[in-house]
Amino acid sequence: MSKTKKGSLRQQTAESPKLSLFGGVLGKCRNAGVCLLAAVTLLAGCSSEEGAVSSSPTGDTVPEATGASYETCVAEIGDSSKTISISGSLVYPQRQDLYFDGQGARVDTILVENGQEVKEGDVLATFTVESSEADLKEKRLSVEQAQRSFNQGVEDREEEIELQKKIAASGDKKETLKLEELQSSLELFKLQNQANIDQLEEELAEMENAAGKTTLTAPFDGVVDSINGELRKGTSVNSGTQIMAVYSQSPVYIAVEDSSHSLRLGMKVTVTAGRNNDRRQYTGLVVAAPEALPASMGANTYYIEAKDAPLDILEITPTVSAEIALAEDVVVVSRKAVTTEDGKSYVRILEDGAIHKRYVVIGWDDLKTSVWIAKGVEPGQTLILG
Repeated sequence: MSKTKKGSLRQQTAESPKLSLFGGVLGKCRNAGVCLLAAVTLLAGCSSEEGAVSSSPTGDTVPEATGASYETCVAEIGDSSKTISISGSLVYPQRQDLYFDGQGARVDTILVENGQEVKEGDVLATFTVESSEADLKEKRLSVEQAQRSFNQGVEDREEEIELQKKIAASGDKKETLKLEELQSSLELFKLQNQANIDQLEEELAEMENAAGKTTLTAPFDGVVDSINGELRKGTSVNSGTQIMAVYSQSPVYIAVEDSSHSLRLGMKVTVTAGRNNDRRQYTGLVVAAPEALPASMGANTYYIEAKDAPLDILEITPTVSAEIALAEDVVVVSRKAVTTEDGKSYVRILEDGAIHKRYVVIGWDDLKTSVWIAKGVEPGQTLILG
């Protein structure tokens, strides 16, 4: 190629392309080299593989060996994207801790295991309530006796009042005052004894409710998790004792920590997951970001959804990658042509019958097949691989 095309850098976001580099807004670049000089000034002290600004001295030059065969590539003008790749972990937003909601019971059977799939309403555990039937009968009898005593007391007092009414009909003030006292006594008796009956009935209801809570069921379709390891058959439990948890497998998100805040809400990303010999890629979307979440959920945590990814694949070492910037019309070479030693990168240029070791400044590595060479290589030069 005899002429270098105009170059430009633009930041990739979820909303619309912006003319920026590494988070700093720049005008439209007329030349990729000018853009680089503006960019690398911001990166003084970084390694040469990410745009270091140290000089690139020419290295050793040796004659090309006679009859030697080299695997080579040609430096070309092309585009290079800056990509981040972050390891993630699965998060299940619909999760519920399950507690025993009763009084005085013992574990009978835990019917499930961690990781077991369950349906809504499935019985997960059973309990034996310590309140015996004899206790319930005794409490019911107490309620009945209190009610009978109340009824009889009211009846006796009402008969006494009726009799006093006849006596007080003569108009005797003393007898009238006595009638009023009897009536007040009846009302006080009703208040005091009815309160006692209400208390007994409440205690009975609690005992009957507890006696009926002998099972723990799944609140929704999901997977069992975090079974309380201290629970054994016969273990005593009370109201508030945590038994286990259940989480739903849909939706499921991938949580990643991005302290550089290169990700953006609504940004499309690539999700890679699966075993080492069978890694698969899926399209994902950033559905939650720190700026839209409570501070308690993390200042650097982003959540990605990959709807088309099977859960059994997604749960195996998921990583999230995204193109966050693009350099257009710059010199790119094969990654195999670049060697790094002691923090410095160099290439070997095959030219004029000799091999020239040339130190280079790397704009960035796209983590794919090519590297952007910001300084040290010209388009059309032949580089030795390996």
